[in-house]
Amino acid sequence: VSNYLENENYKFDLVVFDEASQIRPEEAIGSIYRGKQVIIAGDSKQLPPTTFFAKKIESDVDEELIEEDFYDDEIDESILEQAVKKLPSITLLWHYRSKNESLIAFSNKNIYDSNLITFPCVKKSQEDFGVEFIYVEGIYQKKKKIANKIEADKVVEIIEKHIEDYGTTRSLGVIAFGERQRYTIERAILDFRRKHLSESKYEKFFSSELKEPFFVKNIENVQGDERDCIIFSLAYAKNNEGKVIHNFGWLNQIGGENRLNVAISRAKKKIYIVTSITPDELSVDGLENEGPKIFKKYL
Repeated sequence: VSNYLENENYKFDLVVFDEASQIRPEEAIGSIYRGKQVIIAGDSKQLPPTTFFAKKIESDVDEELIEEDFYDDEIDESILEQAVKKLPSITLLWHYRSKNESLIAFSNKNIYDSNLITFPCVKKSQEDFGVEFIYVEGIYQKKKKIANKIEADKVVEIIEKHIEDYGTTRSLGVIAFGERQRYTIERAILDFRRKHLSESKYEKFFSSELKEPFFVKNIENVQGDERDCIIFSLAYAKNNEGKVIHNFGWLNQIGGENRLNVAISRAKKKIYIVTSITPDELSVDGLENEGPKIFKKYL
């Protein structure tokens, strides 16, 4: 803003920040200065400002190593947290995204201390609504471009069934636990699309012209998104030697539980949890940060 809007020529009656939990105070001040009033909206239980992408762009580190070795631990205070300390504030409590209460129940209880006002469903159990746990016997490839191919293939299988059942009437997104798994899933989807080039129903589903187009993203850039259905691919699994490597990446950073909260609260109708590990395979004893503990509890 300071680079492109001259000080004297641009003044605003009202400046509004959305997703303010990701905005640093030094990035916000130029806009605030140019306004008579300011509204700062955000959720402190979601993603904070980090230097992840700045480091990624500036570094020569191989992308395939980023997920395990290159997550930063520099969590800055946002303009949202600064504003709460100094300005009048109100808390919005009504949760309206989830069409099935089970989609928000875990976050409501474990992240928001059961303060959200949610709306119960007419039916407690509906096959095409809610949370579905899908276990596969995947293998986690550490230090390789392809993270968990078996899990990625399962994601494609779910996508194919979704297209068969709903076509474009239900939107769909895929959230990967890390960048390498996002890449692995994208490659698997590309292979699937090549096999079905002659079938228009598939390419129609993947069209970017849809109101809510299909996406594959890693957690760091999914905040603010929502889709009818979400597939969450965890990627972590036993390695080739049959051992679970307890390297939780960003999840074990300060505020890791907030990243998980973002991922599991994007769905309006259904979320598929695709995992190659079970809760009993995860050891979180002795860890200081809450992220891995919340993760195990969610599984």
